[in-house]
Amino acid sequence: MYEFNELRHFIKTFHKVVEDIKLTGFSIVDGELVSNDIDDDDFFNISDEYQEHVNIKEVEAESKGIEYYNQYRQLIDDAEKVLTDRELWILFERLDGKSQEEVGKMVNLSRERIRQLEVQLIKKICKAYR
Repeated sequence: MYEFNELRHFIKTFHKVVEDIKLTGFSIVDGELVSNDIDDDDFFNISDEYQEHVNIKEVEAESKGIEYYNQYRQLIDDAEKVLTDRELWILFERLDGKSQEEVGKMVNLSRERIRQLEVQLIKKICKAYR
């Protein structure tokens, strides 16, 4: 299910991709995809203005964003089953966009040691979900 290089790339770039995704009608709050409030009266009524401004590229980007978010949620669910608290913390910090050096400074470890721990946690996830 997980391939080492793909997972490593996902962890390294997740925060950048999330910043670029604009999910109309959705927000990411505390790592959860949440539907923005829709007035009950407006739920089944799509305005003419909305229909005129629908852009296929925006819809495709939104669809890709939701797919990417689903991959993130699956990774978190799987990681929570096999990683230690320390490994999970490193994973969350890296997904949040912190560099290996920044994570290392937070816990008085070198960038190299964080890199080693990151490789170890990626291998652990890959091995558990072959």
